[in-house]
Amino acid sequence: MDEQDWVTTVITERVWPDKTAAFERWIKRAHEQLAAAEGFRGVDQVRLDEGDAIRYVTVVRFADQGSLAAWEASPDRQALVDDLEPFHADTVIDRAEGIEMWFSIPPRSRPRVPTYWRQVAVSAPVVFLLILLVSWALRPLIGGWPFNARLLVEVVGVSMLLTWPVMPFVTKVLRRFLYP
Repeated sequence: MDEQDWVTTVITERVWPDKTAAFERWIKRAHEQLAAAEGFRGVDQVRLDEGDAIRYVTVVRFADQGSLAAWEASPDRQALVDDLEPFHADTVIDRAEGIEMWFSIPPRSRPRVPTYWRQVAVSAPVVFLLILLVSWALRPLIGGWPFNARLLVEVVGVSMLLTWPVMPFVTKVLRRFLYP
């Protein structure tokens, strides 16, 4: 079969920085399973560090549409997709047949941003509860300090907790609400 007839799939995945080692173990397993698939012709991957996440662009080639469809319907692939959930922020898949792949640029994976009202609906109660909790917890230690000094310590405490671990956890728990 001529290389021009191959089917090419470009998969762009954004992975949380603290999950890259686990993701790279997963991708090694995925590449091994891909190599055993009927009609598989090759895979290439590029890793791009975007600061808040790592973007992996993977180009997978199959001999024909039927081979790709068989792989996509396989239990091995489904198990891999199920195992992917904890590592990645989002996935974009673009597919082309033959040489058209080289003449069209796949869309760049951009992180989805929740709507403003959803962000407020999640963050306002979290911030309110953290302010109450941090103020209450620190009162015995800094209750006699001047107001501005207490406020500074409380703001730093709330900011540290919001950045990690509270908002990443809340975002993960409320993912279906934030990203419908």
